[in-house]
Amino acid sequence: MLTHNKYNLTMDEIREKILDRYDPDDLIEFLELTSQEILDRFEDKLINRLEMFEEELQDDTRPDREEGEEEYDY
Repeated sequence: MLTHNKYNLTMDEIREKILDRYDPDDLIEFLELTSQEILDRFEDKLINRLEMFEEELQDDTRPDREEGEEEYDY
C-alpha cells in the first residue's frame, strides 16, 4: 500500500482529496504541466477528437491572404 508519510493516506485517497479541492486549471498549474505534456500523455484522446480541431488545422494550412482579400468557401 502506498502511503503519504505525514498523513498515512493511500495514493487513491490523496487523489480523491485533491480532486475534491482543486479544479483542473489549478492542477495543471500546480503540476506544472505543459500543453506538450498533455498532448503526449493523451494522444489517444486527441486522435479520437481530432475533428474538434479540424477547422483550426485547416485555417493553418491555407495560404495567407493578402490584406483586404476576402475569404470565400467554394
